[in-house]
Order: sequence, then C-alpha cells, then structure tokens
Amino acid sequence: MAEAANIAGGRSGGCGRRSGYLRSTGFKTLRCFSGRRIIRPKSVDSIRGAGPHKIISSGEVTMRRIALCSFVTLGLLVGGALAQGSIAPEIDPIEARQAIMSNNGAAAKLGGQMVKGETPFDAAAAGVALRTLYSGSLGFGHYFPEGSETGGDTEAAPAIWEKPDEFRAALAKFQNDAAAAIEAKPENVDAFKQAFSSVTTNCKSCHDEFRVEKN
Repeated sequence: MAEAANIAGGRSGGCGRRSGYLRSTGFKTLRCFSGRRIIRPKSVDSIRGAGPHKIISSGEVTMRRIALCSFVTLGLLVGGALAQGSIAPEIDPIEARQAIMSNNGAAAKLGGQMVKGETPFDAAAAGVALRTLYSGSLGFGHYFPEGSETGGDTEAAPAIWEKPDEFRAALAKFQNDAAAAIEAKPENVDAFKQAFSSVTTNCKSCHDEFRVEKN
C-alpha cells in the first residue's frame, strides 16, 4: 500500500490535514471530501514552481493546470477508498467514478496532444499525466458496489458486475502498465509515446468490454 501511495505521488489524508498542503501548493479547497471535492488553482502564478513538478510553460499553462488539478483531486478521492478498503457512505459511487474518468480524460488529452506534437513535450507534465492515470486506478474498483448499476447517467456496463474477476484483472493490468510507464521516467517525446501507448491501449479494450457509451 505504501509503495502504491509513493508512486501516486502523495499520501491520503482527511480534509483538515490536506487543506494546508493544498494552500501551500497554490490550490484552494472549495468543498470538503465527499466525492464532490473541487480543487482549483488560486492563480496561474501560484502553480509555477509549486511542488516537485514545477510546471512552467507559457502558452501551455491551461492544459497542464488541468492535469495537475486532476492529479491532486484523484489523490484525495482514491485515498479514502484505499485506506478503508471501501467507500465512505456519504460518497456517491457513480459520481466518484465519473469524476475519476473525467480526470483520466484530461490526462489522456494532455498526453495525446504531446504525442501528436500539438503541445510541446514537457517531461514534468508527462509525468503528471501518467501519475493521474495511475492514481485513478488505485481506488477505482471500489466505486462499483452492488446497487450502483444504474442511475446518475452511468455508462458502466452490466459486465462489470457479471464478470467481476475479469474487470478486476483489466484494472490490475492498467495499473501495472501505468506504474511501469512512471518508472520508465520518459524524458523525450519518443520515450513518452511508447510509455503512454502502453497505458492507453488498456483504455479501449476496457471500454469495449465494460462501458456502454451513451449519446
């Protein structure tokens, strides 16, 4: 468990303990942890040089801010599930898993733009994208309890509950591939393409089997 937390880049904690950290790195906690926590940077300048990632690049701040916000939000969201082995009763599992997938989408978009050359490659931002994808996998499986098959405009397929072992195996593969990509520490766009592809190929196969896309 400690190793997983280290790879994800932070430790889980309660609202009070975490809020000071968030303020120190330029983030404002808008709501307490309940599955709806919203975190936003106080300003663009407050992100520059904050934390180990030091995301600094004029013209690309917006996408990198999305990635960094996503990573911090995910760390808080999955932390409770990892610590308890289940989700807190006040958390809506459908909203929680949709929030994780939304953050994964932001990370995948940033990574894809760097791979395609639409955004200049930045090793720190690439690392944030990979860590966002990894951290989302850590507690994701806890957000599919019995009774959450429908409602909330969910796109979760019945196969998740019908074939739980296969679903867990798919999550484990995604997590392992993401961890390996992080450990590879890609420092150039070619290395990142390989690492990023090894992670995102899991997305299509998992979505084909376990997602029912709605219009």
